[in-house]
Amino acid sequence: MEENILNNDKQGIIKVSGEVLSVISGMAVNDIEGVASLIEDPDSTVYSKKMLSRGISVDQKADGLSVNINIVVKYGYSIADVSREVQLKVKDAMENMLGFDVKTVNVVVAGVDFSEAQ
Repeated sequence: MEENILNNDKQGIIKVSGEVLSVISGMAVNDIEGVASLIEDPDSTVYSKKMLSRGISVDQKADGLSVNINIVVKYGYSIADVSREVQLKVKDAMENMLGFDVKTVNVVVAGVDFSEAQ
């Protein structure tokens, strides 16, 4: 992904890399109750919380950013509620930290984590 311009004025240009955008999104998702992990590939069975940008892509469009996130939801949590919380937290983090307009946050629930199920 090309670097996103945060500011371009007479003092110079401030750019934010796509990796930074992904990490900010990952940090927003990291503490949401019900998210077991991020997953890089929805068809993969390997997931980890260690890399905050794993499973996240950010695309800059003419009308704003589009964020795509692949998650695994913990068993027993409402998928709709957890996904909506992910959308809200990511949008809020990106807009507050960077001032970028976020048009969409697409959440793909790639699996359910049954490891803590009784």
